[in-house]
Amino acid sequence: MRMLLRLALPFVVSVLATHPANAASAEVEQAFLDAYKAAFAAQDVDAFAALMQTDGAIEAAVDYYLLNLSVGFGGEVSLTLEDLTAEELVEISGPLPGLDGQDYVLTPTPYKRLIIDVAGPDGEVGGGAVFVADLGDRIVISTPAHLD
Repeated sequence: MRMLLRLALPFVVSVLATHPANAASAEVEQAFLDAYKAAFAAQDVDAFAALMQTDGAIEAAVDYYLLNLSVGFGGEVSLTLEDLTAEELVEISGPLPGLDGQDYVLTPTPYKRLIIDVAGPDGEVGGGAVFVADLGDRIVISTPAHLD
């Protein structure tokens, strides 16, 4: 019996790591994407802030995120939610080094990456990515918080 457990454990860990228990439903994901697109179309930075985890977040990081999310206002935005690999999940779940020399953690713990592609009004194309977390009834953009 113990041998069977030893053989099965890596498989179980692998499945759990690639299929997080806190994965949002398709409806919740679509509602998040729709809210993001509406905020972008309205050029509404406050609506972006409502899509972010701001409680306990590093204020400068929130400001930086908001600045970057608003790049390309007036253009066309395309969004894709990508699954994270098992390695990425492990990497981002632990302490991460910050630019200020302190460690931080992404909160809430991300489960996917939001890929953002923007075709600006001047024809310039750009984009970026942020991590997102599932809170059950909604998705939020994960933000850095200092470790306590």
